[in-house]
Formats: sequence, structure tokens, C-alpha cells
Amino acid sequence: MMERNCLEYRLTSVFIGAVSSDNGDITEKEMNKLVEMLQKVYQELNIELDADSYLNDCFEDLNEIEEDQAVYIVTESIKYLKEFYFTEKLIFLTKAIYEVVGADLMSREERRFMEKLKEAWMVEIEEKTL
Repeated sequence: MMERNCLEYRLTSVFIGAVSSDNGDITEKEMNKLVEMLQKVYQELNIELDADSYLNDCFEDLNEIEEDQAVYIVTESIKYLKEFYFTEKLIFLTKAIYEVVGADLMSREERRFMEKLKEAWMVEIEEKTL
């Protein structure tokens, strides 16, 4: 089991929650964009991790627990990141997550997740500016 309270895990779990929000249907385009954007986010936040490797570990960890527990972790991680980062970083993260879920046609569930995320983080981002 991974350390679930660390910043890296919480951050990665929110990305996973967004891209998995449509019943876990993750396309190859989304997965490629997920690795790319997480690596950029890690670099921006001075997190020294290999995104591909850490992402795989997080996926594996979240798949080992019940779905309601995974949802709880993502929900709590959203709250945690809101307390940890200033608005500018939350906007940066929101845009990065939009790029991932928008790598292909965004589903209704992914849109709903993003709306809830923007509401929780109190950020306003126009999709056309992404």
C-alpha cells in the first residue's frame, strides 16, 4: 500500500479521478496526455517523480480498494489541495486536468467532475481558453 496522505498521491489521485469519472473508461489518448501533463505538473511543483511509474503505482493502489474508498480519497484530496495551494496553482492544476480529460471527446461524467472540481476549488475557467 502506498502512502496516501502525501501531496504527490493526493495530486495524482485527483487526475485519476477526473480521467476515470466516466466509469473508468480511459482511452489511449487520455492515458498519454495524463502521463504528459502529470510530468509537467510535477516539474512545475518541484516534485521529483517519474509520472509514468508513479501513476501506474497509484492506479494499482486505487484498484486494490473498494470503489467508494477510492471516491473518498479523490474527494478528500480535492479538499486537501484546496487548502494547500493558492488560487493560481489551483487554476494551473484545473487547466492541466482539463487537458487530460479533453484529450478525446469529453464525456458527460467528465464534464460533471470538472464542474464539481472548479466549484470546490472556487476557480473559474472558460473551456475556450484552454
